[in-house]
Parts: sequence; C-alpha cells; structure tokens
Amino acid sequence: MQKHVDIKSLLFQVAEGDEAAFRVLFNSYCHRVNSFATGLTRSETIGQETVQEIFMKIWLKREALTSVINFDAFLFTMVRNHVYNIMRRQALEAQAKSTFQGEVVATFDSEDDDVLSERKHMLDKVVDSLPQQQRRVFQLCQLQGLKYQEAAALLNISRLTVKTHMQQALKTIRMQVSRLILAAAVIIVSEFF
Repeated sequence: MQKHVDIKSLLFQVAEGDEAAFRVLFNSYCHRVNSFATGLTRSETIGQETVQEIFMKIWLKREALTSVINFDAFLFTMVRNHVYNIMRRQALEAQAKSTFQGEVVATFDSEDDDVLSERKHMLDKVVDSLPQQQRRVFQLCQLQGLKYQEAAALLNISRLTVKTHMQQALKTIRMQVSRLILAAAVIIVSEFF
C-alpha cells in the first residue's frame, strides 16, 4: 500500500512539471516498458522506441496524471495500444508493398521487352528525381530488400525516418508514374485522331 501512495505522490509531482520526479518515474518503469514492448513485438528496437514514445506522451500530457488511479494498468495499456498501432501500421505497409510489387510484376510480366525496358527507364527516371535521402532509402529498402532497421543503421538515421522517407518516396513514385502513363496515353490517343 505504501508503494501506491508513493506512486500517487510521484504522479502529482510529475503533473506539476517536476522533472526530477519524472526522471524517477522513467527510471522506475523504463525497463518494464521495454521488456513488455519487446515481448509483444520481438524487436528490441521497437521496445526501445516505445519507451521513448510512451514517456514523451506521459510528459506532454502530464496534467492528466492526477486522475490516474492505477498507474501500472494505465501505463501498460498505453504501451499495448502503442505497440498494436505499430504492428497494424507495419501490416498495412507490408500489404501495400506486396500489392505495389505485385502490380509492378503483373504489369511487367504482361508486356513485351520493349515496353518493359521503357517502363523500367521511366521508373528509374522517377527514382532519380527523388530527393537524395529518399532515393537512397528507396534503393536500399525496395531495390536491395533491406529492412527499415538495416537501412537506418546503414544510413545512421532512425527507423522511423526511414519509414517516412519510404512513404514519401512511394507516394511520389506512384504520382509521377501515373502522370507519365497518362501523358503517354494522351499522346497515343491523339495520334489516332
């Protein structure tokens, strides 16, 4: 029971903006949060990122800590929801990547070599037009098949930065390729009329 009173008083101090109390809270729970998140994801990196993100949220919304009755339940519910959101995003990204690759492969398989060569040249041109860091991330992850964490380590940036660059690169590529295909279709149609 004494622990409950101590955590309550610690939460009130954090809610008032006491950085020393926040450090005590962080040091008391960071290893448990990391272990829990790592156990759910089987990724030490995601576990460490989860610790940072959860405690950043706690600090940013610290005023709400005064209404928390059971901090352990509150904290581990936050961690669980955060990890599930990450896993949901990863599943959606994997599905989108698979769909994108499947569409590209299906399209390329059905075309003759000249069209295939032209489309590859078009894709290369679009990739070359990407900002340098996006291009490097796209080449490492999409063309060389590296995982986000591997690309992050190679480029000395965070996994989340790699993810953001990939999302932006794929969005730009889809838009540019669509525009080029539309322009080519307009040219072809105009030749007949």
